[in-house]
Amino acid sequence: MDNHLTLTLLKHQYAVCQLAQDRELPPWIAHSEVRSLARTPTEMTAVCEDRFVPADVRANYGLRCLRGLGGQFGFAMTGILASIVGLLAAVGVSISAFSTFNTDYVLFRNAKGDVAHVALAAAGHTIHSL
Repeated sequence: MDNHLTLTLLKHQYAVCQLAQDRELPPWIAHSEVRSLARTPTEMTAVCEDRFVPADVRANYGLRCLRGLGGQFGFAMTGILASIVGLLAAVGVSISAFSTFNTDYVLFRNAKGDVAHVALAAAGHTIHSL
């Protein structure tokens, strides 16, 4: 595996929203191009563009989102997400992550964007902006 990944910085800012576990899927989440929903027996969390989140929803706003983490990796490939998370942690950038079948996404505070970009580029990763 090539250790240098190609990442895409999505153009919008995102939010991680805390929702009641028994709530119906909120209609506003459907407006976000990239969105994720996780539901467990005790909680529900939605990730979406923060511009669509109603003011009364408890959320962490102002997050940037890196997509792709190098392309499509099978479950047999190890360490893809960990390599990015570890690098960002080493420079003080906290993250939240979610995955689809083919792609990992990493969210971090917009205020830490320059620190994240410098660290990732210094490690040899390529970052494209949408």
